[in-house]
Amino acid sequence: MTKTMLFSILVSWLIVGVFAQSSDRSAALSAERARNVARIAAIDREAGPTANELQHVLQAIDVHNNHKPRSTDTGAVAAFNARSDQLNQNKVGLATRLRALQDEQDRLVARNKAIDALLAEVPSQTQPHTTPKHQPDIMPSNEPDWTEKWDKTEMRAVKNALAGFQDTELQNWIAGNVHFERFTRDNFSPITANESTLRFKAGFFSSDLTEDDRASLLAFEAGKVFWNEMKNRAVKPGGETLEHWFNNYGHSSVTEEMQAAAHHKSKLSGLGDLDTASQFGYIFRAKAIELDKPGDAIARQQWNVVIRDFEAHVGPLLRNDH
Repeated sequence: MTKTMLFSILVSWLIVGVFAQSSDRSAALSAERARNVARIAAIDREAGPTANELQHVLQAIDVHNNHKPRSTDTGAVAAFNARSDQLNQNKVGLATRLRALQDEQDRLVARNKAIDALLAEVPSQTQPHTTPKHQPDIMPSNEPDWTEKWDKTEMRAVKNALAGFQDTELQNWIAGNVHFERFTRDNFSPITANESTLRFKAGFFSSDLTEDDRASLLAFEAGKVFWNEMKNRAVKPGGETLEHWFNNYGHSSVTEEMQAAAHHKSKLSGLGDLDTASQFGYIFRAKAIELDKPGDAIARQQWNVVIRDFEAHVGPLLRNDH
């Protein structure tokens, strides 16, 4: 056996070893991520009843405090104080439990983001990942329908905004179903929804806006397009439409928090739209991109409940819309 053959065999072994290590690392990271996802879902299930119980305790405290006895009735005062202590202990215990669950969930979410970044760096055994990180994960068949006159810089700005989505189902639905129109007849707002079309104005490409601003505006207005297209579709076997479900849904306080929530410090500044399509758009935005959730444990749990309800009703529409 020649030195050249030995060298070739050694190189082959090294290459196989690298692929094996990469594969093992990828599998381990993927398994850890799956465990984290399962635990995040379990935390949501556990936190729901706990948050409800805490709400009941807070309501009981309000009722209790509105029925204070006369200070001269020492027996009633003692009983009132004992009940106050019991309610406060229950409140502290439940709030502490919710905070612990929230902290654990935050750590798991942060870890999964780190895992996603690590998985993106793991070389593929079959072929390299050639899609630039700043481009959206869109199949060629889902390339947006561009109407009117666009220049390459503007198209890249829109694609980068769409790449800011964390929800690939919503991202791909927009790319495959929404018309992107370069609108020049007015510039009253950077972007507006018109039936199945998103109209991009000059303001959308202004240097005053960041990529996060554009992703935030795009997510909100795309939510209104989704509403226009899907509101009459059935979301339940009985035939209840998306519009009927959402009109009777409630949770307006959570919708207001989602409207005000920042996306990497970018807010929907100045938007006060209160029509039904906009209310739906605020939740759509909260599902599509990463927003700052409330710090309060109860408010955060209510936020998660709204997102789960949104997924339950919108998910089937996304998967059946071919």
